[in-house]
Amino acid sequence: MLEYLPEDSLDNIVDEYSVLARFQSHGGESYEISAKVYIVDDGVFYRYYVVEPFSREIWRDVAKLIDLLRDHIVYDDNFFMDPVKALVDAYQDLVGDDRNIGGDGIYLKGLGEALKYYLIKTYMGYEDLTFLIADENVEDVSCVGPGINIDVWHKRFNSRGWIQTNVVLNEEDLHRYISKFAFRCGKSVNIINPVLEGVLPEGYRVTATWRREVSPKGSSFTIRKFRSKPYTIPELIHIGMLSTDLAAYLWRLVELKKFIMIIGASGAGKTTMLNALAHLIPSSYKIISIEEVQEIYLPHHKGWKPFITRIGGFRRDYTIFDLLRVALRERADYILLGESRGEEARLIFQGAATGHGCITTFHASNIDEMVARLTSSPISLDPTMMNLIDTVLVVSYDIVSKPPRRRVEKIYRQLDGRWILMRDSPSDFLDAFGNYLRDLDLNDLHRKSSFLSYLVSINSFDLREFMDRLHHYYQGRYVYSSGRWVLTSVG
Repeated sequence: MLEYLPEDSLDNIVDEYSVLARFQSHGGESYEISAKVYIVDDGVFYRYYVVEPFSREIWRDVAKLIDLLRDHIVYDDNFFMDPVKALVDAYQDLVGDDRNIGGDGIYLKGLGEALKYYLIKTYMGYEDLTFLIADENVEDVSCVGPGINIDVWHKRFNSRGWIQTNVVLNEEDLHRYISKFAFRCGKSVNIINPVLEGVLPEGYRVTATWRREVSPKGSSFTIRKFRSKPYTIPELIHIGMLSTDLAAYLWRLVELKKFIMIIGASGAGKTTMLNALAHLIPSSYKIISIEEVQEIYLPHHKGWKPFITRIGGFRRDYTIFDLLRVALRERADYILLGESRGEEARLIFQGAATGHGCITTFHASNIDEMVARLTSSPISLDPTMMNLIDTVLVVSYDIVSKPPRRRVEKIYRQLDGRWILMRDSPSDFLDAFGNYLRDLDLNDLHRKSSFLSYLVSINSFDLREFMDRLHHYYQGRYVYSSGRWVLTSVG
């Protein structure tokens, strides 16, 4: 249910914008609906209101109309391919003139637009969650139990923490939503398997609990959204996550198939950084990514082969460990492991030892914690294997900066068995730590840093454009002349 925006809140609106939700039926028909979002300051907290373009009275009439239409449609293949079209066609068949059909005060002729809106939202979208999920400013959607307003994490107002929305679900509705999540993930959730972990068709990760089997408050869910277009390295430089010098250093490590670990707390930007680094891998390399839930996305890399785990059901399970063993048998140049947590961490080190380039994320707040967790049970990594790591990035979510931002907090490079702390300074990283980078060719590092600065200056953030420019760079079509980079016609 959507709570309506109180009239006395109109003077306290701090932001407002429209959200467009687009869908496509199995029959190929495209649909879209929109709603307004208002961010309101109530004096203590910010509130997030979804406001749809129809009144309570119209929604009540639409609900009655739906009940009437259910008796006039055929539940055949056409209905399941496109339920919106089937119900709209049934409505148009009923309404041939300005008649009051149904005898209960519903004037059907003027309800067509609202009916179609409702059908798209219900059958193609996620009912009252549709616009929370479609809003590109929303990173996470959280429901802790029935009867409690759903919260969102908003990119523009992340300094405010979780923001309460005007969407609240009763127990019956919550069960229906979670059943819909499970169906769209191709999984099941019930009292025997009361925890749902899956990926929605939009690519968003959903975690849900069923009734009171494991959560005393009742059913709950969290939807973690990911950018439809992954961040590129120039974009991360632009938003202040790292400097061009550091990006050039990491680019060189990727070229040389070094072992890079990205550590940090939950939500610090580990996977964002992994994705961005993966796009620096030369196009001639074969890449295998391994994850429980797919977050690594390399659509423009022809050599990319994604693996995801298969757990549960009546078929054989394939764990991260199983998939890593498969990857090690293939002649991959790079193995990307979404997250190292258990015994699979030992295998990623075996991959590094046998010449594969490796990048993985690991949940640890600092390097001492990382080493302790890797060498302790259940991972129990031989301490000598730690020497395979070249560089560790420590990423964090900095809430002190204005606005709050994710950033590379520290960089450690391992040389001669000891960790060298190298902080990411805005402009002189390569000069300040050149003594520890001589094996990487300092001239090449400066050249890469200059090229990345050029890409940032021209706002080359789009993934397809960035990959094209990177390809031209490797083909020798970019020439540095008279203090600027020039794209030539021949390499």
